[in-house]
Amino acid sequence: MLLVPVNEYKVTIRGMKYFMKTDKDLDFVNRVVELLNGKMNEIERMANAPDTQKLAVMAAFSFAADCVLLQDEKGESLSKVIEMIDKTA
Repeated sequence: MLLVPVNEYKVTIRGMKYFMKTDKDLDFVNRVVELLNGKMNEIERMANAPDTQKLAVMAAFSFAADCVLLQDEKGESLSKVIEMIDKTA
């Protein structure tokens, strides 16, 4: 069984303190927290939705949508590469 190092960090998201356990380093965690706080602030300004729970769900949806789009693009790119390889073989 491979042991993955676990780091524990205290982070602040929308003024609330959370303890996060991850195998990532502090720089990565800080980048994620900054992105999340920024996304929630952006949604609050656009949607005028100050409820933190609603903001969190809306931010999660936005990030999930980004992930799906990236997966679709990755699949399309992989298909194009395979097609190009097949043409040269």
